[in-house]
Amino acid sequence: APTPKPITIPPTKKPTSSPTTYTLPPVVNSAINANKITSVIEDDFERSSLEGGFPWHTSTDFPWSIVATEKNSGSKSARSSPVGRGEQSDLHIAISSPLGGALYFYLKTEVQMPHSGCYVNIDGFSKTGYTYSTNGWVDLNLEIEPGDHVVMWRAWSPDVNLPNPSSVSNTIYLDEVSFQPKLIEDFEGNKLLWKNSIEQLGSGIWSFDRNKAKEGTSSFRSPNDLEVGQKSRLTFVTTVPRRGSVLTFWYDASVSSTFDRFTFEIKGENNAEADKVLVKEALSPGWESYGVALQPGQNTLVWEYEKLSNAPSHPGEGAVWIDNISIIPRT
Repeated sequence: APTPKPITIPPTKKPTSSPTTYTLPPVVNSAINANKITSVIEDDFERSSLEGGFPWHTSTDFPWSIVATEKNSGSKSARSSPVGRGEQSDLHIAISSPLGGALYFYLKTEVQMPHSGCYVNIDGFSKTGYTYSTNGWVDLNLEIEPGDHVVMWRAWSPDVNLPNPSSVSNTIYLDEVSFQPKLIEDFEGNKLLWKNSIEQLGSGIWSFDRNKAKEGTSSFRSPNDLEVGQKSRLTFVTTVPRRGSVLTFWYDASVSSTFDRFTFEIKGENNAEADKVLVKEALSPGWESYGVALQPGQNTLVWEYEKLSNAPSHPGEGAVWIDNISIIPRT
């Protein structure tokens, strides 16, 4: 589970289109800390209470709970309390992410106006809602802006007298909530933002180079001491959310087919071998960008530099530089 940390909660704001005023409970004082997350994280509610997964916070009077009566997958989901006249049942999750990201979830509603409804807010501003019962589970997502934010799911009932009782349970269900932060590795400050998630394999050591960068002051350079036939790999393993992500990076390949080669490939689940998606055997005209869709599930990204010969008169510098790797979740 992600490490909760104290955050500064933004001031309460009046929602733009929700039916009641949103007041943030003071109990929301911990958050998903996305600073060190390099893969999608998920809470599937497969346990007996809200504790033990994401740092959830719920209403005191009408709390959410874990139930086995409805689920999108697995055996359980989270459910609001049934609401009656003038009541509301809230569930909150706070997210602290310096680059933002995407929140995914499945929602099922058993509400019906004028008896009950539901909506989803970010920082008090309504993003989506229902005044009727959904036909099964709905796959939804929210874009999360950089910084600290609070997402709220609310089941509510108007404070009005109605002649007939509700024909539905006046509850909502939530399942398979996942968060993928936006990821950027820019190699600035002689440090790796992704730290232990980046691994070097093969011969030689990739290093920071402050003499060349696409943006900023540094990039990551392939080894310059390889022997003929040696390869050096830079690998990064990430798990991608169910709607996929988009990978982009910049490279400057000072290579020539007689002397050396630069390749990039993606391996899928279980490290299944994939075709090389980028093969460079000629000098780059400078910095070039490359982009590709990442499929849901585990993806192993491999950047490889290979020394082919020691023939004289290399037309370039015999090296590859990488900069500004970004992984943006799709919504």
